Amino acid sequence: MECIVIAVWVICGLIGAVICEGKGRSALGGLVLGLLFGPIGLIICAVLSQDEAVLEQRALSSGEMRRCPHCAEPVRWNANVCRYCGRELTAARELTAATSLREGIQACKEGRKAQARDLLRQVIGQDKDNEKAWLWLSGAVDEDEEREKCLKRVLFINPGNSDAQLGLDMLRRRKAERDKTSARESIIMFLMAAAGVVFTLVVLSLLWYLGR
Repeated sequence: MECIVIAVWVICGLIGAVICEGKGRSALGGLVLGLLFGPIGLIICAVLSQDEAVLEQRALSSGEMRRCPHCAEPVRWNANVCRYCGRELTAARELTAATSLREGIQACKEGRKAQARDLLRQVIGQDKDNEKAWLWLSGAVDEDEEREKCLKRVLFINPGNSDAQLGLDMLRRRKAERDKTSARESIIMFLMAAAGVVFTLVVLSLLWYLGR
């Protein structure tokens, strides 16, 4: 019986993590709530409000949405007109490679990464060895793995590009630091999960003892 209850609590923890992740909140927090409070923890996770800022940033990072260059509000990537300010979006126009490169660089400088990626990829689609487009694209992508591919492509085109080499060196240092942090977080998550299981066992044991 106790094993079944523990399994239910663990499942509640996993479901809580999924619910919180979907709401833009901490998956670890949802896991802890589920492990500590079981079904009640799931109810708490379900009634939590969404973190709109996090969800918006996810949509922007994934390329599902982008910011309007005129009013900076998030709009669908394939939109031709901004639903907030009603102005035409730059990506809807047919652009030459030179214009795409110029506007892609400007979008990257202004933090409009989704638009910058689209414009720079247009350039690369027409010229696969455009060193400048690959270099700026490395600053527009969100994942370090993609950034590394872009920088390696720059060095393939021009082995003497010092900016690309510095970028790769920085990525390697950051990866080493991230691996250390990830190891610490894994230990903390394990300890918290173990504490939740121990707490549940103690509560169940007390209930069993009092109910005898």
